[in-house]
Amino acid sequence: MPHSLHNAIHFHHHHEDEEFREVFWMRTVRSFGVSFVAIFVPIYILNEAASTSEAVNQLTIYYALLWGLRAVLLVPTAQLIAKIGTKHALAMSAVFLVFWMASLTLIEQSVWFLYGAGALSALIGAMFFTALHAHAAMATKRRSSSKQLSNLLIMRRVAMSLGPLVGGIIAENYGFEYALYAGGLVSLLSILFLNLDHDLFLNRPTWGKALRSIDRYSATAFVSITFQNTAVSVFWPLFISFIISSYDGIGLIVTASLVISITVMHVMGLHGSDSEERKQLKLGTRSLALVNIGRGAASSGFGIGAINFLNDITYSMSIVPFVNQYYATTRKRKNSLSYICGMEILANIGYLLAILTFYLVFVIVGDMVLTLTVMFVLAGVVTPLISNIVSRYE
Repeated sequence: MPHSLHNAIHFHHHHEDEEFREVFWMRTVRSFGVSFVAIFVPIYILNEAASTSEAVNQLTIYYALLWGLRAVLLVPTAQLIAKIGTKHALAMSAVFLVFWMASLTLIEQSVWFLYGAGALSALIGAMFFTALHAHAAMATKRRSSSKQLSNLLIMRRVAMSLGPLVGGIIAENYGFEYALYAGGLVSLLSILFLNLDHDLFLNRPTWGKALRSIDRYSATAFVSITFQNTAVSVFWPLFISFIISSYDGIGLIVTASLVISITVMHVMGLHGSDSEERKQLKLGTRSLALVNIGRGAASSGFGIGAINFLNDITYSMSIVPFVNQYYATTRKRKNSLSYICGMEILANIGYLLAILTFYLVFVIVGDMVLTLTVMFVLAGVVTPLISNIVSRYE
């Protein structure tokens, strides 16, 4: 029977550090595996479609299914997490991740494999991110949480910066399906870092408690950050593919931002007070907004690299205080899983709004590059609202 860790305040300091290290390395290795293919998935869907219009339809259905279904699955999945423990849920999501990557290798045979992959990805996301946020929030120490989160995000950026280069080389030389196989294997290895004999069990969440945790500040913050994330994770790779056609070339450009990302995120972890974090978050989101608006002006490998550098700096400034505030609030809640479900529902609404807006803009303008440019501008408009996560405390 796994040992039950019911509340973060009952962690001994050495146990708390150990719990965080487990999630730290599991998250890092998983990010490395996923990043073999993550940036290339929207490009792969675009390339496999018979026309641009068909690609837009398939992209919209895939991502709308992913994020819409994930929002619906959040509470029932969190109820399962409350029963089996957060680390067991993280391990289970890693196994499902392999099946997701395998299903993507079959989309040439039928588009239904793509939509099946979207549904499976919804389940994986609901399980992984809910369990991750719950466990990481309880395992971080308030007095040093900013530094802990910064270190975690540094290593994740290292993994996500190296992964596209490795995945791009594999895809360019052997085919994208082999990058999927390799990414799945590496992601599966992340389970080895979890001590499943000791797990964290939290109170069972409900839809009512999840929805009551939402207020106007969290609503605008979480919807905005995921709208912005969609611009970076889906629309930006598509835009890049019109300038750089090879997988390894794209991977090299993405990897080039590694050094600046590490340096900046290390500096961000040194800011610990609430007032400094609020200033950092506001400056970061406003700067990130300008980067988003300027994405459409990139017309060469150098321009793409410059945008990636600037994105790493400004996103790093924004995400550390954002997640730190998210986790601080989570620790204060009596039913932390219900709070996380409420925030993740908002996050998926932001994703869903972004992909549906993308489809609507394409229907109106009929040109993919122009559509992506419009989406970058819209992402820039909403990005400053991310800082609303701290507005209730001012």
